[in-house]
Amino acid sequence: MKTRTDSGLFTTLLGAITALSALSIDMSLPTLPAMTSSLSAGGAAAQWTISLFVLGFAGGQLFLGPLSDRVGRRPVLLCGLSAYVATGVGCALAPSIGVLVSMRFLQGLSACAGAVIARAIIRDVFDRPSAAAKQSMMTVVTTLAMLLAPILGAWVLGFTGWRGVFALLPIVGSIILVLALTIIPETCPEMTGQRAGALRSYLLVLREPITVGNAFVAAFVFAGLFVFIADSSTVFIKTLGITPQGFSLMFAIVAFGQLCGSSLNRVLATRISPSRLIRVGGGLTVLATALIALFAVVSVNVYALLLAVSLYAFALGMTNPNAIAAAMVPLPQYAGAASAVIGFLYFVMGSIGASLSGYVLPGTVQGMLGIIASFGTAAIIVLVVLEVYHAKQAKMRDCANQAQDG
Repeated sequence: MKTRTDSGLFTTLLGAITALSALSIDMSLPTLPAMTSSLSAGGAAAQWTISLFVLGFAGGQLFLGPLSDRVGRRPVLLCGLSAYVATGVGCALAPSIGVLVSMRFLQGLSACAGAVIARAIIRDVFDRPSAAAKQSMMTVVTTLAMLLAPILGAWVLGFTGWRGVFALLPIVGSIILVLALTIIPETCPEMTGQRAGALRSYLLVLREPITVGNAFVAAFVFAGLFVFIADSSTVFIKTLGITPQGFSLMFAIVAFGQLCGSSLNRVLATRISPSRLIRVGGGLTVLATALIALFAVVSVNVYALLLAVSLYAFALGMTNPNAIAAAMVPLPQYAGAASAVIGFLYFVMGSIGASLSGYVLPGTVQGMLGIIASFGTAAIIVLVVLEVYHAKQAKMRDCANQAQDG
């Protein structure tokens, strides 16, 4: 079966591969109480099934990204998906919490292959405007997975118990594996001579200002939204007294904001230059961050707060696909290493944000909004630095052209 790489099916499959992480985390959330009861484990032990998955997912990218530059995208992707299916079966059959936690770590380690390879494939196949559009499509699929996964997990839990939820993950993984096996070709560009090793690859990537700068922009903006994801249930339900049903609706509104931003960016990416779109996203980030910072010091009703965070999520949908696409441009032969740096920074900054929410005015509106505004401000600063860098580079090129003409 041959599918064109510019087809909707190809992009949707890459999105589904990337969304496996969100599906694996969010589907398992409703199972935690039943799982701890069944395995006679404490609540803290159950949380490790999430934490260890995230740790494996973040750290594995640093190894698998450069590996895909050396041996190819397809072998790493297919091996990762196969391991995801195997570890998923292990999770469903785990006889104890210790085995389950171990399997979840290995599952995160294998699931990260999809995320890191999907970004690299997009860099291999598409130019920058098309890459930004494809990144937006992947964000749309992932956001939908985040919205639907808890609902699906709760529904399956009611019929089959917690093991049925974990059994569904390798079934989904098997379907994606078969589709990847038949649809996704090898896309890693051929390179004359020997490729650099992993350490050398990272040194090359980290010395590229465009890659590092845009990776930090995307990571900072994401970290701000991740703070909302991690802290919002406590703030809305415990502090503000919102019902769980009301909170779920508010959470969906914020996710819908990101969905709208990503969808709009997908439409505009091939019509407007990515550099202009990232400025638009940056401008929206400035507006949203200013509102959030204001609301951190001035008490407002919950609807105004929700509007500001939804605008921030919308700005993320406009900013991050273009920033990721820009970060992948300079070193096409090391797209795997660049993708790994982006993915690792995402989770490092997200983890820092979630940790800060436990120390900076924990459980308060002011603390949550203050941290979000801080990450938004950091992203804006990096965007300004990148604009200055681009202006200097353009001036240097103009001087060099004038010297040649003279």
